[in-house]
Amino acid sequence: MSVLRAEGVSVRLGGRRVLREVGLSVDAGELVGLIGPNGAGKTTLLRAILGVIRTESGRVEIEGEPVGRMRSRVGYVPQRHEFAWDFPITVEDTVMTGLVRSIGWLRRPRQRHYEAVAESLARVRMDHLAERPVGELSGGQRQRVLVARALALRPSLLLLDEPFTGLDMPTQELLLELFDGLAAEGRAVLMSTHDLSGAMHQCSRLCLINRTVIADAPPAELQDAEVWMRAFGVRADNPVLRVLGVAA
Repeated sequence: MSVLRAEGVSVRLGGRRVLREVGLSVDAGELVGLIGPNGAGKTTLLRAILGVIRTESGRVEIEGEPVGRMRSRVGYVPQRHEFAWDFPITVEDTVMTGLVRSIGWLRRPRQRHYEAVAESLARVRMDHLAERPVGELSGGQRQRVLVARALALRPSLLLLDEPFTGLDMPTQELLLELFDGLAAEGRAVLMSTHDLSGAMHQCSRLCLINRTVIADAPPAELQDAEVWMRAFGVRADNPVLRVLGVAA
């Protein structure tokens, strides 16, 4: 079953077309890597799927319904620098902000909201730091809080924007194990990442994008160096191709 389906999505920002006729789907149980160079439109696509930026054309559906009706079914983890970490709130309160729509403006959280927050913090192994001010957290701990904030929605689709950037290897392994587990539970996971070799080994499918979709297939089927050269605009002798095992 396709949890996410995007068809013909085009986006223009500041008079410049950033995405052109992008088509992408993610099924329940899939961990899909969104791969492309800087400026390829990966973050823009995630935000278009989320419905926070306007599309020039195309449509996005979540579980067969327009994304506007299904926003509560989508968890989003932005890049870490996009969050205001100097805001004086605790880890628990930060995760609770992910439930604002469910709670309602100027209303107090109910028991079910506290339970969802506790459950999501436990999943990222941050429950013991629930009362810690977020400003005192390390980079890896902050990333885990953002993941917990998205998981508190109990989403069917999880969007991840460069979740491993700047993290040490143990934290990367912890999060990747979590994302694998979420997919195994039947969630759909779409993750943009610059970790090409990791994506080749861990993702069930890769979508190579550079303003439009260049290729979309399981990693084992992406052995044509020409596809990677087109996606990243590199030459045949680029060492990245050798690292990926697709050297021309």
